Amino acid sequence: MLLPLVFALLYTALSTRVLVNAGVGLHGLRGTTALSVRAYGICLRLDGVIERTGTQLRLRMRPRYGQRTFGERTLRAGAASFKRYGWAMRAALGSVRWGQLDVYLRAGTDEAWSTALLAGAARSLAASLLAVSGGRIPCDVRVDASFDEPEFLLASRCIFSAAPGDIMFAVVKAAVKKTRREGFGWLSIPLRA
Repeated sequence: MLLPLVFALLYTALSTRVLVNAGVGLHGLRGTTALSVRAYGICLRLDGVIERTGTQLRLRMRPRYGQRTFGERTLRAGAASFKRYGWAMRAALGSVRWGQLDVYLRAGTDEAWSTALLAGAARSLAASLLAVSGGRIPCDVRVDASFDEPEFLLASRCIFSAAPGDIMFAVVKAAVKKTRREGFGWLSIPLRA
C-alpha cells in the first residue's frame, strides 16, 4: 500500500510544470537580478545584486523576505562550470517551454552620430538573433537611443516552464549520446548456461 503511494507522489513531483520568471537589469556599472519559481501554488522569490569586487563580478542572491544570503559566487566560477557541464545545460534548455522574452535597451553616448550607430547596431543584432532562433521563443525587443545624456540601461525578463522529469530524461539522453561519441560502447556479455 505504501509503495504505490510513494510512486504516485514521485510521478506527480516529476511531471508537475514549474514556472520560472527570471530578470536581469544593468544600469551603468550596477546590476540586479530577480528570480521567481512557482509550483503547486507556492512561490519562491530571490533577489540578487551583481557587484564588482576588484577585477571580478560577484553575484549575491537572497530571499525576498529574509536575511539569509546564499549562492554567492563569482561569475567567472559560474562560467567555468558552464564550460564543464555545458552539454547537460543545453540538453536541459532543450526540454524547456519558452513563454516570453522581453529585452529593453536604452543607450546613449556624448555624440548623436555614435548614439544612433550604437542603437542601430544593437537593434540589428537583436533582429539577427531573433531570425536565428526561428521564432521558437516569443520575444519583444525594444531599443531606445538616449540623445540627452550618456546612459546605459539594459533590462531583460524571461518566463519559461519545465517539468523536472523532462529535464532529467533529456540530460540522461544527452549523457548516453556523449558516452557513445567518446568511444565508450555498451557491451553485452553473452550468457552461458
